[in-house]
Amino acid sequence: MKSIIISMLLFTTVLSQQMADNSSGYHSCKTLTGFQSSAVMYPGDSTIDVTYYKLDLRVTTSPNYLYGEITVIAKSLSNGLSSFYLDLNNNMITESVSLGETPLLFNHSTNKLYITLDRSYSINEQFNVKIKYKGLPTQSGFGSFAFTTAGGYPAVWTLSQPYGAKDWWPCKDTPADKADSADIWIRCSSDLTAASNGILVDVVNNGDGTSTYKWKTRYPIAQYLIAMTIGKYTEYINYFHYSESDSMPVVHYVYPQSFNSNKDNLDKTPAMLEIFSESTGFILS
Repeated sequence: MKSIIISMLLFTTVLSQQMADNSSGYHSCKTLTGFQSSAVMYPGDSTIDVTYYKLDLRVTTSPNYLYGEITVIAKSLSNGLSSFYLDLNNNMITESVSLGETPLLFNHSTNKLYITLDRSYSINEQFNVKIKYKGLPTQSGFGSFAFTTAGGYPAVWTLSQPYGAKDWWPCKDTPADKADSADIWIRCSSDLTAASNGILVDVVNNGDGTSTYKWKTRYPIAQYLIAMTIGKYTEYINYFHYSESDSMPVVHYVYPQSFNSNKDNLDKTPAMLEIFSESTGFILS
């Protein structure tokens, strides 16, 4: 069984939850889909191919601040690779970089995080690094990362197109290199809800007034499409019936004050999914 992810902004974030074959492992689709291209404004570090991101984030709104631990799995595209870089705005503070239990040397300058690996890596050899960082994100493009309010409650959202992901997390900031999969964990105040890409697999009550929302996507995704939103939401669910015997929940997170005026439009989403899936050939069955 296949599944579809959608995301909209309608004074709200609308996310559909995936079903079934989103397994816990991640897979490689780059060669099959052929979406890598050199015709981009910014190619990022051409010596690595990122296959997976895990964003483990804590967002506070009093004060406004972001704490993060990012796991990057990548493979070398050259023999003898001993260093590489990720994109990260200088405004963010890098605290540490490690590979397993091994601390790695790094230099954060000119909006790039230069990392020295523990050894030289051969072509197609994979490595896994973890970056701890923090800061108050800046904004570029269409906003990148915003701390706002809605209905008297904190509202946090990201919109990283086209090259704003580096404003709030370290990544290879180019759509020319899509990760095969990603996990996005968001810790925030328990009176708020955090939404992101893919399916919500767990909500953990941390016992300290915060909860962690664990989202996952197991389809190739560009760095600027990895997103999150936090707010006081009404959860509204309808269903896309993709066969006579099965369906997919379409979960909408809506600001309460906007729900009544947007409900009719939200109810059109399942029909949109049907049209798009038929026109693209990506039909759930």
